[in-house]
Amino acid sequence: MILKFVPTNGKPLERKLEHENLVLKHALLSKQFFQSVSYLRPDMFSDKFIRNAWQVIKRMYEKTSQLDFIELSNLLSIEPPAIYDFTEIPGVQSQAGLAASKIFKKYSVVNVHSKLLNMLAKPELTEADLERAQDFIRESLYTVSARRVKSLKEIGKEAMDFVQRQMKTGIEFPWMSKKLNECTGGLLRSEITTLAALPGHGKSTFAVQQSLLWAMAGADVALFSLEMKGSALLLKLASGLTKIPYERIFLGKLSHDETVYLEGVMLEIASQAKSLTVIDDLFSIDEIESYVYQHKPSVVVIDWIQMIDTNADAVRTYAIGDILKTIKQFSQRLDIATLIVAQHKRDFEMRSRERLLRHADSFILPLDSDISDSSAVEKVSACIIHLFDREKILRTGCPEELRGILDFIVTKERYLHPGFTKMRKQPDLTFKEIED
Repeated sequence: MILKFVPTNGKPLERKLEHENLVLKHALLSKQFFQSVSYLRPDMFSDKFIRNAWQVIKRMYEKTSQLDFIELSNLLSIEPPAIYDFTEIPGVQSQAGLAASKIFKKYSVVNVHSKLLNMLAKPELTEADLERAQDFIRESLYTVSARRVKSLKEIGKEAMDFVQRQMKTGIEFPWMSKKLNECTGGLLRSEITTLAALPGHGKSTFAVQQSLLWAMAGADVALFSLEMKGSALLLKLASGLTKIPYERIFLGKLSHDETVYLEGVMLEIASQAKSLTVIDDLFSIDEIESYVYQHKPSVVVIDWIQMIDTNADAVRTYAIGDILKTIKQFSQRLDIATLIVAQHKRDFEMRSRERLLRHADSFILPLDSDISDSSAVEKVSACIIHLFDREKILRTGCPEELRGILDFIVTKERYLHPGFTKMRKQPDLTFKEIED
């Protein structure tokens, strides 16, 4: 049965709560159905819970291109009407509601309905209410479809699969540094690795170069470039490979031959890294999360984390903490290897400069607390790598033998051990490890 609400002369419509439940349920299960009744306004529903739920559903479909409600029914192998009822309102008895309750119990999801009811049972919803309900529905959908208790035997099999894969293929997503690989085991699936540095020290260049290498090796890499347009990134890479100064490229001061050469190099980069996708127009964690769940890349690189939109009303530390928790959740749920780029605080630069002015070759050991929003970053990161360029600190006062040399310091490593290495930044913007 498909219920159609047809406004008549602005008069209130005759409605039945069961019919409204049906519309709400089918709208959740099918975007096509939702579009057929998208003209419905919240005030056309008689129950405040359903009015508020309708606002949330409408908002979710407007903000994302695809919601996997149908995929959910396939995963559960049950009839769609039995999945989501969202009704459990006193006085309403429905087979769908009872079936939904059984499903939630089966998949160990506790009090999902009651929580959502509490979130939506308000006379009017604020923007923050809509955001919370939207996140809750998305998370609940994943939980219902995928969450289940694993036996030790199943976990042991997963562990041995990992060991055998390591033995067969080696590190899946290696760094361009042998020593970093020895310390960290490369970029790991289901974990977050943080690369931190001061502005201008090369963290974005390193992250982009690593993304290219992983893509050229066959990994499906999603690079979220929040600081720089994708076109600017590609031009910068091409500048290093062609040896044409970036300033001339940026100002358009190129000869015809240089233009042809530059275009050829960019096409070559694109052909060798076909599985690298650069996304430069998504700035909220909701947009990033929706993209990841839809496309399911094997590697996610976010440059840089402090550029993600936060709620203006929220305390910044808590907002960044929520963003990082969301990133950790999709990394672990989808078994994605994630690299996030973060920034050091300015007082670390001042402290380092004072020491380097006394001894230019002093070893500078950054602390994890030197990272902006460090408390949130430390909690979710399995590995933290600090990148340090003393030439950028000393500028013209840097000795010639130290120019172009970058320190990479692993201060946190959950599985292996901290470590240190030096790499030289090449003219083509690649990095080469300096042997002892």
